[in-house]
Amino acid sequence: MPISFDDRVISTLCSTSKLYKQNYVDYTYLIVSKSFSNEPYYIIEMHDDNFLHLSGVQTSLNASVFFGKCIDDSLSITDIIAPSIGSKYYKGTIRRKINVLPDFVNGFDTSYSVQENFNKNSITCNFASANYNLTIGFLKVHESVPFTLLKGNCLDNSLAKPIDVLLRKPRTDGIFNEVIIGNPIIIKEFITLIPALKSIVSKDLY
Repeated sequence: MPISFDDRVISTLCSTSKLYKQNYVDYTYLIVSKSFSNEPYYIIEMHDDNFLHLSGVQTSLNASVFFGKCIDDSLSITDIIAPSIGSKYYKGTIRRKINVLPDFVNGFDTSYSVQENFNKNSITCNFASANYNLTIGFLKVHESVPFTLLKGNCLDNSLAKPIDVLLRKPRTDGIFNEVIIGNPIIIKEFITLIPALKSIVSKDLY
């Protein structure tokens, strides 16, 4: 029997929440690009309460409680406004989100590019990163937090540039100690260009 769209939404939210925690909530990221002009680099932190906003669903649950129910597989269709009874716009929004969530939660890789001053319709972000399938936009508060998840690459091709360096560290660690994108030569180049990085990047990386 074919799975209903409501059931597919719940299944996708529960499965992707675990990878979201594993790849994002448990880590802090450092992103650097030669294209950046507003800031020399950005620190990215994604929290459990950001997941609700990225999912597109509406619920009366607290965002952290919602995420916890996704993590322990206890989320049910009665916990959210079911897409089947929502507006056409609401259902379409959720469809677009759950189509790209599985790709997004797998983590960043070299297929991603980046653009500062991202604007799309009424959405404005300090920067956004995208691959061929999705765009994730960030707002800089203290660290940069996820603000929007869009289907497709929505960056301006004339402004988007490669991510030169992407590092991460376990959230509780003091220095960045793992390379996702980059190599010792280019990391050392940015350490020289941006002295503030020296105190937060492990010497073992360059």
